[in-house]
Amino acid sequence: MVMIAMIVLSFFALIGAAAFLSALLDGDADEKTALVLEQLRAADAEVRIRRAARLCETIRCQRLICRCADEEAEQICERMTREYRMIEIQ
Repeated sequence: MVMIAMIVLSFFALIGAAAFLSALLDGDADEKTALVLEQLRAADAEVRIRRAARLCETIRCQRLICRCADEEAEQICERMTREYRMIEIQ
């Protein structure tokens, strides 16, 4: 029984060490990453923004830049900035 406990403990210690090293090597905090959405149209703007925002949270990017193709898409982007602070409209 002690052997099984040692194996389980070693397994989780290895996972913890790997997570720690990954966090250290993840990159510099000063590095700024941006995701750009081109040609946003009103028909699919909200879906594309939500998908991109989820991706931004995953990869920890600093900005989500929206380049709108029409006025309606720009209004949707403006409403989405209340929910997602990383959005910039160009």
